[in-house]
Amino acid sequence: QTFSLPPWLVAHICCMMLSWGFFLPIGALIAISFRDKEGFWFTLHKAVQSLGLALMIAGFVVAFLNVSSSYHFQSTHGLLGVIVVAFGLFQALQGMIRPHKPSAGEEPTTLRRIWEICHKSFGRIVLLLAWVNLYLGVKLVKNFYQGVPRQLTSSIFFGMNAILILQTAICLIVTGASVCYRHYDHNDDDDNDNNNNSSNKPMKDATEHSSNNHFHGHEQTEVSV
Repeated sequence: QTFSLPPWLVAHICCMMLSWGFFLPIGALIAISFRDKEGFWFTLHKAVQSLGLALMIAGFVVAFLNVSSSYHFQSTHGLLGVIVVAFGLFQALQGMIRPHKPSAGEEPTTLRRIWEICHKSFGRIVLLLAWVNLYLGVKLVKNFYQGVPRQLTSSIFFGMNAILILQTAICLIVTGASVCYRHYDHNDDDDNDNNNNSSNKPMKDATEHSSNNHFHGHEQTEVSV
């Protein structure tokens, strides 16, 4: 006899694992890694986060339509899922109503500073809660396999965890790469500043020397007169 998960549950798992397990963390890392650089990073950040948000909404709608509404508040996974989805929508709303970004050399406003702290902190918290709920969801899959061979249940549980571990590894690798990028990029900027200062110093010394010679020559002229 062949056993399989209900199609709606497969859709829910795929949407949530792709959303919170991949796209939303990667989108956050893009902002963390490249926010100091000009270019397309912000457009890419919005695109990745929008895709993750769409998958999250789809996964939530599928579960909401196929599971009893009371069950969402009876299980830890269901209750935490509702909280995570609400927080995710609120985080997206924060992104849409962000205060004006200061121009180069301009100090950010108090409202902009508060928004940055809230948006970054809230984003990290909701990602952590989502990952906890992903693992709770993996364990909950066992409930749909009561009475089936233990070997099949173990294989499903192992496969789901393997996918989550792989996604965790990818996020950690991207995080490490982004940290290295920011570190070396900062060092390159420091080296460029030092080189510019070094190249400007001889010119400055030559200018000062020329000014001193002109000043002394002027003094000698006055004494001669």
